[in-house]
Amino acid sequence: MQSPIYTNTTVKIYAKIKDEDGNQIDPDGIDFFITQPGIGATTIQYSYGNVDGTVQKTGSGSTAEYFVEWLTDDPGRYKYTWETTGTVQTAYKRFFEVENSRW
Repeated sequence: MQSPIYTNTTVKIYAKIKDEDGNQIDPDGIDFFITQPGIGATTIQYSYGNVDGTVQKTGSGSTAEYFVEWLTDDPGRYKYTWETTGTVQTAYKRFFEVENSRW
């Protein structure tokens, strides 16, 4: 069971991109989309050579991992999607729940 996530907490949301054989790779581009409670969709985009500091990358090739640090301002369900472009095109989506940190 996952520990509760409370408002005013910064969470790291990770993505590891793999090809059809299961090998971890660097995509040509990667997009991160998130919808948080009460606000609507916010789009953060990363592409090679255009790092804006929001989506970060560690490693390369077989060790590449992408992540976003996201501040959870409001309680509720946060839904996110990672989408890749280029030779390997894929999408992955999940969600997490945030509880109010105050009584």
